[in-house]
Amino acid sequence: MLQQTTVPVVERYYGRFLRRLPGVAALARAREEDVLALWSGLGYYRRARNLIPAARAIVERHAGRIPSDIDDLRALPGIGEYTAGAIRSIGFNLPAVAMDANIVRVLARLGAIRGDTTAARTRSRIADLAAALMPAEHPSAFNQGLMDLGAMVCTPRAPRCDICPLAGHCAARAAGLVERIPQVRKDAAAIHVAMEALAIMRGESGRGAQECLLVQREGKSLNGKLWEFPMVAEGVARRLGNEGAFAESARRRTRVVRGIEELAGRLGARMEGQVGEIPHSITRHRIRIRIFKGMLAGGRSPSKRGVPAMRWVSLADLASGRDGIASTGSARKIARHLSRASDRAARRVHAGL
Repeated sequence: MLQQTTVPVVERYYGRFLRRLPGVAALARAREEDVLALWSGLGYYRRARNLIPAARAIVERHAGRIPSDIDDLRALPGIGEYTAGAIRSIGFNLPAVAMDANIVRVLARLGAIRGDTTAARTRSRIADLAAALMPAEHPSAFNQGLMDLGAMVCTPRAPRCDICPLAGHCAARAAGLVERIPQVRKDAAAIHVAMEALAIMRGESGRGAQECLLVQREGKSLNGKLWEFPMVAEGVARRLGNEGAFAESARRRTRVVRGIEELAGRLGARMEGQVGEIPHSITRHRIRIRIFKGMLAGGRSPSKRGVPAMRWVSLADLASGRDGIASTGSARKIARHLSRASDRAARRVHAGL
């Protein structure tokens, strides 16, 4: 969990995860959908999926005990160089290099190691320095100390060299290269994507009883098996070259509305118009999602034609993360937007009374 986000965010997930799956054996028996539900909102769902086969391999090959040998760790599904080093050093207090971004930055500056830190040659030099400095008795404290130093003092921008305990030993500081090391790799250009979501609702708004219709993505697709609001077909979603391209033409707006109307029709609903818009990001994809509202005819159930699975979910629970299902991050954002709009509408009605 900590590989992809911050401690305050992980704190909301970690305890709940361990209460439901307190050990390797419980994780090995878990259903993928239950693990994804506990992980929902953290992103990078491939990592969550890898937890199950890794746990099963630990049960089958290592009698249910996580191995400490670096090669055994690397042989587990989803375990790479950094994770293996972190488990061995922090979990077992045994010597191993844990090359996370913070450690790489601290050591690159400490040794004035230039070059792209993602390149094999540069990383090898940094790993050699880490191995040379690592104490035999406290490798766990060594790695965690470097991680904290990089997170709070030796930061990517404006590092606090005046309070750094390694300032007197830092070759980059002595050479005036702190701001230039590590070398910053130019990020690939962002991909701007426009998408449209259909929010089909039932129940009274403003009273916590409103529900929204979610559909499940196909298993082999991006975010496969996760639940989300119905989206327009890929042929309607449009990749845009830059931010200015979001100023859409009348032709595109017509095509989008037609696509949403067709989607609503397939689900047996009537599209009522746009009710909002949210930004969303996945890696370098910058996504703008326009939200359209759909209504079912009185007493009707949604059509399942061409939809693998669908379900009704409490809007309030989805917005707060209490729904207990594996939903996409964009679904939660849309739910929060709709929930706030519903609350505002209820307040207006109350004020009018």
